[in-house]
Amino acid sequence: MKYHLYGTNITSDLELDAPMSKNESQLKIIEGTFVTPKTLKTKIYRADCRAEIYINSAFVILHWPGLVTFKIDKNTIIYQKLDSSLDEGLLRIFITSEALGIYLFLNGSFLLHGSAVMIKNKAHVFLGKPGAGKSTTVAAFAKAGFEIMADDMVVIKLNAQNQPEVHWGGNSIKIWDKTAEGLEIDIKKLPPAWEGKNKFIFETKKHSTFDPKALKSIVVLNAPNTRKNLGNLPLIMSPTLLLQYFPLAHQLLKDENLKRHFETSIFIAQNCIISQIKRPKNFNKLEQYIKTFL
Repeated sequence: MKYHLYGTNITSDLELDAPMSKNESQLKIIEGTFVTPKTLKTKIYRADCRAEIYINSAFVILHWPGLVTFKIDKNTIIYQKLDSSLDEGLLRIFITSEALGIYLFLNGSFLLHGSAVMIKNKAHVFLGKPGAGKSTTVAAFAKAGFEIMADDMVVIKLNAQNQPEVHWGGNSIKIWDKTAEGLEIDIKKLPPAWEGKNKFIFETKKHSTFDPKALKSIVVLNAPNTRKNLGNLPLIMSPTLLLQYFPLAHQLLKDENLKRHFETSIFIAQNCIISQIKRPKNFNKLEQYIKTFL
Protein backbone atom coordinates (compact mmCIF):
# COMPACT_ATOMS: atom_id res chain seq x y z
CA MET A 1 0.00 0.00 0.00
CA LYS A 2 1.20 3.49 -0.86
CA TYR A 3 0.80 6.56 1.36
CA HIS A 4 1.84 10.21 1.63
CA LEU A 5 3.06 11.72 4.90
CA TYR A 6 5.46 14.56 5.78
CA GLY A 7 6.19 15.25 2.13
CA THR A 8 7.23 11.62 1.60
CA ASN A 9 5.67 8.95 -0.61
CA ILE A 10 5.71 5.66 1.30
CA THR A 11 5.17 2.00 0.46
CA SER A 12 4.23 0.06 3.60
CA ASP A 13 3.26 -3.54 4.28
CA LEU A 14 1.38 -2.26 7.36
CA GLU A 15 -1.72 -0.11 6.95
CA LEU A 16 -0.94 3.47 8.00
CA ASP A 17 -3.24 6.24 9.13
CA ALA A 18 -2.31 8.46 6.20
CA PRO A 19 -3.67 9.48 2.77
CA MET A 20 -3.14 7.10 -0.11
CA SER A 21 -0.61 7.96 -2.83
CA LYS A 22 -0.14 6.87 -6.44
CA ASN A 23 3.32 8.40 -6.83
CA GLU A 24 6.65 6.60 -6.84
CA SER A 25 7.73 5.80 -3.29
CA GLN A 26 10.79 7.26 -1.61
CA LEU A 27 10.51 5.12 1.52
CA LYS A 28 9.72 1.44 2.02
CA ILE A 29 8.38 0.17 5.38
CA ILE A 30 8.55 -3.61 5.76
CA GLU A 31 8.64 -6.25 8.48
CA GLY A 32 11.87 -8.22 8.74
CA THR A 33 14.48 -9.73 11.02
CA PHE A 34 17.94 -8.48 11.89
CA VAL A 35 20.48 -8.64 14.69
CA THR A 36 20.24 -5.83 17.23
CA PRO A 37 23.67 -4.55 18.33
CA LYS A 38 24.38 -3.08 21.75
CA THR A 39 22.25 0.03 22.17
CA LEU A 40 22.40 3.18 24.30
CA LYS A 41 19.53 4.50 26.41
CA THR A 42 17.84 7.69 25.20
CA LYS A 43 15.61 10.25 26.88
CA ILE A 44 12.70 9.27 24.63
CA TYR A 45 9.67 7.54 26.18
CA ARG A 46 6.57 6.20 24.48
CA ALA A 47 3.91 3.83 25.85
CA ASP A 48 5.81 3.81 29.19
CA CYS A 49 8.87 2.36 27.41
CA ARG A 50 12.30 4.01 27.16
CA ALA A 51 13.84 3.93 23.70
CA GLU A 52 17.40 2.80 23.00
CA ILE A 53 19.52 3.61 19.95
CA TYR A 54 22.51 2.47 17.93
CA ILE A 55 24.05 4.64 15.22
CA ASN A 56 26.59 3.97 12.49
CA SER A 57 27.31 5.50 9.09
CA ALA A 58 24.93 3.15 7.24
CA PHE A 59 21.85 2.88 9.47
CA VAL A 60 20.24 3.59 12.83
CA ILE A 61 18.71 1.03 15.18
CA LEU A 62 15.79 2.27 17.29
CA HIS A 63 14.98 -0.25 20.01
CA TRP A 64 11.93 -0.30 22.25
CA PRO A 65 12.76 -3.16 24.70
CA GLY A 66 10.19 -5.93 24.72
CA LEU A 67 8.04 -4.26 22.05
CA VAL A 68 9.62 -3.53 18.67
CA THR A 69 12.96 -2.69 17.04
CA PHE A 70 13.54 -0.65 13.87
CA LYS A 71 16.43 -0.60 11.43
CA ILE A 72 16.38 2.70 9.56
CA ASP A 73 18.43 4.04 6.67
CA LYS A 74 17.83 6.66 3.96
CA ASN A 75 15.50 4.39 1.97
CA THR A 76 13.97 1.81 4.30
CA ILE A 77 12.40 1.24 7.71
CA ILE A 78 12.46 -2.41 8.76
CA TYR A 79 10.42 -3.27 11.85
CA GLN A 80 10.89 -6.38 13.97
CA LYS A 81 8.18 -7.08 16.53
CA LEU A 82 9.49 -8.39 19.84
CA ASP A 83 5.98 -8.87 21.21
CA SER A 84 3.76 -10.85 18.86
CA SER A 85 0.69 -9.40 20.58
CA LEU A 86 1.76 -5.79 19.97
CA ASP A 87 -1.34 -3.87 18.96
CA GLU A 88 -1.22 -2.65 15.34
CA GLY A 89 -2.50 0.77 16.36
CA LEU A 90 0.41 1.20 18.78
CA LEU A 91 2.83 -0.17 16.18
CA ARG A 92 1.63 2.48 13.72
CA ILE A 93 2.38 5.17 16.31
CA PHE A 94 5.91 3.82 16.79
CA ILE A 95 6.42 3.85 13.01
CA THR A 96 4.98 7.28 12.24
CA SER A 97 6.66 9.02 15.19
CA GLU A 98 10.32 8.39 16.06
CA ALA A 99 11.03 5.76 13.37
CA LEU A 100 9.77 7.95 10.55
CA GLY A 101 11.36 10.93 12.27
CA ILE A 102 14.79 9.31 12.08
CA TYR A 103 14.29 8.53 8.38
CA LEU A 104 13.35 12.16 7.72
CA PHE A 105 16.28 13.42 9.79
CA LEU A 106 18.72 11.19 7.88
CA ASN A 107 17.36 12.74 4.68
CA GLY A 108 17.93 16.31 5.79
CA SER A 109 14.65 17.39 7.40
CA PHE A 110 14.60 19.71 10.41
CA LEU A 111 12.38 18.33 13.18
CA LEU A 112 10.70 19.93 16.18
CA HIS A 113 8.67 18.44 19.01
CA GLY A 114 5.56 20.56 18.62
CA SER A 115 2.27 21.06 16.83
CA ALA A 116 1.40 23.07 13.74
CA VAL A 117 -1.67 24.72 12.27
CA MET A 118 -2.35 26.43 8.94
CA ILE A 119 -3.55 30.04 9.11
CA LYS A 120 -4.18 32.02 5.92
CA ASN A 121 -2.19 29.47 3.91
CA LYS A 122 0.86 29.82 6.19
CA ALA A 123 2.18 27.39 8.80
CA HIS A 124 2.40 28.37 12.46
CA VAL A 125 4.24 26.10 14.91
CA PHE A 126 3.68 25.88 18.68
CA LEU A 127 6.37 24.55 21.01
CA GLY A 128 6.60 24.09 24.75
CA LYS A 129 7.55 21.71 27.52
CA PRO A 130 5.18 18.80 28.29
CA GLY A 131 1.94 20.25 29.61
CA ALA A 132 2.62 23.69 28.13
CA GLY A 133 -0.58 23.55 26.09
CA LYS A 134 0.63 22.85 22.55
CA SER A 135 -2.14 20.40 21.71
CA THR A 136 -4.77 22.44 23.52
CA THR A 137 -3.78 25.55 21.56
CA VAL A 138 -3.85 23.79 18.19
CA ALA A 139 -7.13 22.06 19.06
CA ALA A 140 -8.63 25.48 19.83
CA PHE A 141 -7.45 26.74 16.43
CA ALA A 142 -8.98 23.64 14.83
CA LYS A 143 -12.31 24.23 16.57
CA ALA A 144 -12.24 27.77 15.17
CA GLY A 145 -11.96 26.35 11.65
CA PHE A 146 -8.21 26.33 11.02
CA GLU A 147 -6.53 23.21 9.62
CA ILE A 148 -4.15 21.09 11.68
CA MET A 149 -0.82 20.36 9.98
CA ALA A 150 1.02 18.31 12.61
CA ASP A 151 0.69 16.87 16.09
CA ASP A 152 3.71 15.99 18.23
CA MET A 153 6.29 16.14 15.41
CA VAL A 154 6.75 19.08 13.04
CA VAL A 155 8.77 18.51 9.86
CA ILE A 156 10.44 21.52 8.26
CA LYS A 157 12.37 21.45 4.98
CA LEU A 158 14.24 24.24 3.23
CA ASN A 159 13.10 24.87 -0.34
CA ALA A 160 15.37 25.81 -3.25
CA GLN A 161 15.57 29.39 -1.92
CA ASN A 162 16.54 28.16 1.59
CA GLN A 163 13.15 29.24 2.90
CA PRO A 164 11.54 26.97 5.55
CA GLU A 165 8.36 25.09 4.72
CA VAL A 166 6.25 22.86 6.98
CA HIS A 167 5.14 19.53 5.54
CA TRP A 168 1.72 18.08 6.32
CA GLY A 169 1.78 15.40 9.02
CA GLY A 170 -1.91 14.77 9.67
CA ASN A 171 -5.22 16.53 10.27
CA SER A 172 -5.80 15.28 13.82
CA ILE A 173 -4.54 16.15 17.28
CA LYS A 174 -4.54 14.12 20.51
CA ILE A 175 -6.21 15.95 23.40
CA TRP A 176 -6.99 15.14 27.02
CA ASP A 177 -10.57 14.83 28.23
CA LYS A 178 -10.21 18.06 30.25
CA THR A 179 -9.15 19.90 27.09
CA ALA A 180 -12.23 18.63 25.26
CA GLU A 181 -14.40 19.75 28.16
CA GLY A 182 -12.79 23.20 28.28
CA LEU A 183 -13.19 23.68 24.52
CA GLU A 184 -16.78 22.40 24.70
CA ILE A 185 -16.05 19.51 22.33
CA ASP A 186 -18.38 16.53 22.73
CA ILE A 187 -16.05 13.81 23.98
CA LYS A 188 -18.59 11.12 23.07
CA LYS A 189 -17.98 11.88 19.39
CA LEU A 190 -14.17 11.52 19.65
CA PRO A 191 -12.35 8.23 19.03
CA PRO A 192 -9.89 7.21 21.77
CA ALA A 193 -6.16 7.69 21.21
CA TRP A 194 -3.78 4.76 21.60
CA GLU A 195 -1.72 6.67 24.17
CA GLY A 196 -3.31 7.64 27.47
CA LYS A 197 -6.59 6.37 28.87
CA ASN A 198 -8.07 9.86 28.92
CA LYS A 199 -6.75 10.98 25.53
CA PHE A 200 -8.89 11.37 22.44
CA ILE A 201 -8.43 12.26 18.77
CA PHE A 202 -9.89 15.50 17.43
CA GLU A 203 -9.85 15.93 13.64
CA THR A 204 -10.27 18.87 11.30
CA LYS A 205 -11.54 18.65 7.75
CA LYS A 206 -9.54 16.61 5.25
CA HIS A 207 -6.87 18.48 3.33
CA SER A 208 -7.48 19.17 -0.34
CA THR A 209 -3.74 19.45 -0.97
CA PHE A 210 -0.57 18.29 0.76
CA ASP A 211 1.68 21.01 -0.60
CA PRO A 212 4.13 22.33 2.01
CA LYS A 213 3.31 25.70 3.55
CA ALA A 214 5.70 28.56 4.19
CA LEU A 215 6.61 28.83 7.86
CA LYS A 216 5.24 32.10 9.25
CA SER A 217 5.94 31.81 12.98
CA ILE A 218 7.20 29.62 15.80
CA VAL A 219 5.62 30.34 19.18
CA VAL A 220 7.07 28.92 22.41
CA LEU A 221 4.39 28.59 25.08
CA ASN A 222 5.45 29.24 28.67
CA ALA A 223 3.62 29.02 31.99
CA PRO A 224 1.47 32.08 32.85
CA ASN A 225 3.78 32.86 35.82
CA THR A 226 7.06 32.48 33.92
CA ARG A 227 9.91 34.90 34.59
CA LYS A 228 11.55 34.27 31.23
CA ASN A 229 12.18 37.11 28.83
CA LEU A 230 9.25 37.14 26.42
CA GLY A 231 8.79 38.54 22.94
CA ASN A 232 10.59 37.98 19.65
CA LEU A 233 13.79 35.96 19.85
CA PRO A 234 17.09 37.51 18.69
CA LEU A 235 18.54 35.69 15.69
CA ILE A 236 21.65 34.53 17.54
CA MET A 237 19.56 32.71 20.18
CA SER A 238 17.45 30.67 17.75
CA PRO A 239 19.76 27.62 17.40
CA THR A 240 20.03 27.13 21.17
CA LEU A 241 16.29 27.51 21.75
CA LEU A 242 15.20 25.25 18.88
CA LEU A 243 17.72 22.63 19.97
CA GLN A 244 15.67 22.20 23.16
CA TYR A 245 12.75 20.93 21.08
CA PHE A 246 14.56 18.30 19.02
CA PRO A 247 12.14 15.32 19.18
CA LEU A 248 14.59 12.46 18.60
CA ALA A 249 17.45 10.91 20.57
CA HIS A 250 20.16 13.48 21.32
CA GLN A 251 22.81 10.96 20.17
CA LEU A 252 21.83 11.82 16.58
CA LEU A 253 23.01 15.42 16.97
CA LYS A 254 26.75 15.03 16.52
CA ASP A 255 29.38 16.38 14.16
CA GLU A 256 27.89 17.26 10.75
CA ASN A 257 24.32 16.62 11.95
CA LEU A 258 24.71 19.14 14.76
CA LYS A 259 26.28 21.66 12.38
CA ARG A 260 23.38 21.20 9.95
CA HIS A 261 20.86 21.68 12.76
CA PHE A 262 22.42 24.99 13.78
CA GLU A 263 22.72 26.25 10.20
CA THR A 264 19.08 25.38 9.46
CA SER A 265 18.00 27.12 12.67
CA ILE A 266 19.57 30.33 11.37
CA PHE A 267 17.77 30.04 8.01
CA ILE A 268 14.50 29.47 9.88
CA ALA A 269 15.04 32.46 12.16
CA GLN A 270 15.86 34.67 9.17
CA ASN A 271 12.59 33.78 7.45
CA CYS A 272 10.00 33.60 10.24
CA ILE A 273 9.13 35.12 13.60
CA ILE A 274 10.24 33.13 16.65
CA SER A 275 8.71 34.34 19.89
CA GLN A 276 8.09 33.32 23.48
CA ILE A 277 4.78 34.08 25.16
CA LYS A 278 2.86 33.26 28.29
CA ARG A 279 0.19 30.74 27.44
CA PRO A 280 -3.37 32.00 27.91
CA LYS A 281 -4.51 31.48 31.51
CA ASN A 282 -7.85 29.87 30.64
CA PHE A 283 -9.99 28.80 27.71
CA ASN A 284 -11.65 32.21 27.37
CA LYS A 285 -8.23 33.87 27.11
CA LEU A 286 -7.21 31.20 24.58
CA GLU A 287 -10.19 32.02 22.36
CA GLN A 288 -9.27 35.71 22.55
CA TYR A 289 -5.69 34.86 21.53
CA ILE A 290 -6.92 32.90 18.51
CA LYS A 291 -9.02 35.87 17.37
CA THR A 292 -5.82 37.89 16.98
CA PHE A 293 -4.95 35.64 14.02
CA LEU A 294 -8.21 36.29 12.16
